[in-house]
Amino acid sequence: MNFYIDTNEEEPNGVAVPDNFDMTLRINKNLVTTAYDNMKSRNVLKTVKSVKILKRHINDRMNFLNPDAIITTSDMGGLVTRLCNEWAVKHNRPFFIMQPSFLEVAPETWKEKISRIVVYSLFNKLLHTPIGRRQQYYGNERKTNYNLFWSAEFSNQIKDTSNTFSVGNPLLDKFYNQKVRIDVKEPVVLICTQPYNKLMDMGILTRNQVREMYGMLWGIISQNPDIHFIIKVHPSEDIKTYSMVIFGSQMGANYSITQTASMSDLLKVADVQVSMASYTSFEAVVAGVPIIIVHPEYLNFFDQFNGEIEFRVDDIEMFNIALEESLKQRYRERFIKYRKDFLNKKLAYFGNSAEITANTIRKVIEWRKSGFK
Repeated sequence: MNFYIDTNEEEPNGVAVPDNFDMTLRINKNLVTTAYDNMKSRNVLKTVKSVKILKRHINDRMNFLNPDAIITTSDMGGLVTRLCNEWAVKHNRPFFIMQPSFLEVAPETWKEKISRIVVYSLFNKLLHTPIGRRQQYYGNERKTNYNLFWSAEFSNQIKDTSNTFSVGNPLLDKFYNQKVRIDVKEPVVLICTQPYNKLMDMGILTRNQVREMYGMLWGIISQNPDIHFIIKVHPSEDIKTYSMVIFGSQMGANYSITQTASMSDLLKVADVQVSMASYTSFEAVVAGVPIIIVHPEYLNFFDQFNGEIEFRVDDIEMFNIALEESLKQRYRERFIKYRKDFLNKKLAYFGNSAEITANTIRKVIEWRKSGFK
């Protein structure tokens, strides 16, 4: 049986829960909100009290479900996931982390490091209230957890490779039979945005860099009137930023804007994909769509592409040259080989990843079952 746990830690983004779960269980939203509000207010006593109440609530539901394993995409947050992880450790149940995206994180400042250490030491260790993260690197929060990576290349990026399996990415199996479109008649370019303003608030981008990205998107579309652009707005952004503020005066010209269309559907019609270095660009390569990376130097800690699989540009003139080249038949024929070499390194068991992942989880459960508490 497969259970889905709605943690109620984020606002719904319009994505429906698949209907093939045997049960959907929702964590009490009021308890979750109260705990987070107390954490934000930095009230230690109220935080500890509210987290303990939430913990009892979660433990009651986990005891009711009594799962053989728990599967999530990170053991570093949020709070409900941490508490589920605690339950798994206490009951000796395997806790699996499926790699959801690229693993790079922005460099940690001394201020951030000191704050993280203080929070973890005070709450997690002293007060037994797991609201902090032990470290900043993916896949290392608890050594007892199991990591399910896309390939060995990604597992090499973490510090502790014990309990690590290379299983591919089940979500990308659907692209296995999708081929590179060689002869492009009426080009469609997919632009996938990223939460530029939030990245600025996090200190990753500067205000000028955010303005440059918006300006680049405007220039790209306005200087290529014969090409149709689809702007796929990041789920955490406000679509009005694009539909009214940035492109409002040209609404209905040579572009369309969406936030709800699925990437798989969009990649079926796209001939080229554009981002600042997003997971969506990785999806595009897997789906057989050439990519253009805009201002990759803005994320200098991040580089998942190899310089062959993508065009890298830092102004509109370079973009226009790259776009013209990416639509030519001779380049797209070369891209077939680039893509094959790239996927051989980045994606294990392409086309069979879902089966491999399920079998791996099943085997670990069978091996661990005699020790369940």
